Amino acid sequence: MRDIQQTTPSITVQKATENDFFEIKHFIKRHKQSRAQLDDTLFITRLNTPSSQAIIGLAKVRNITHTADWLHGVYVEPTWRNQGIAGELMMFIQQQAKNRQMFTFPLPHLKNFYLKQGYQPIEPSELPATLQIRYQNALEHHKKWHCMSLVTTKLAPFHCNKL
Repeated sequence: MRDIQQTTPSITVQKATENDFFEIKHFIKRHKQSRAQLDDTLFITRLNTPSSQAIIGLAKVRNITHTADWLHGVYVEPTWRNQGIAGELMMFIQQQAKNRQMFTFPLPHLKNFYLKQGYQPIEPSELPATLQIRYQNALEHHKKWHCMSLVTTKLAPFHCNKL
């Protein structure tokens, strides 16, 4: 568990447990996000106040190979955006996934955010086979995904100006 240093209220980032699933289900439904699958690992950000511990952020990660994961959903409630919460959530995930490669498909308006988190653009041919199929299907449905990758042994942010 990782606490972000703040005065009350505080923010906590953690791997979700079975006890969190009911609340996560309602968070996903309330924010019209895609359902988590049984093989997803979920990570949550909680707002801790004296009266509650509400989930304000969620990320979904799926194991693809014995050395690679797919980060396929990061969501922070709109009122809590642009405050570093998604970045903290992603840093926590990266620390949990040591020595693994992480792939993601951000939408165009999120590409710079992922660059700041250390992700690098890659060619679709560099994706694991299962993700190549998902990416190709997305293109056929006119989705404008970018292919990006992060090797989690490099936890320091990487800034890429070449796009």
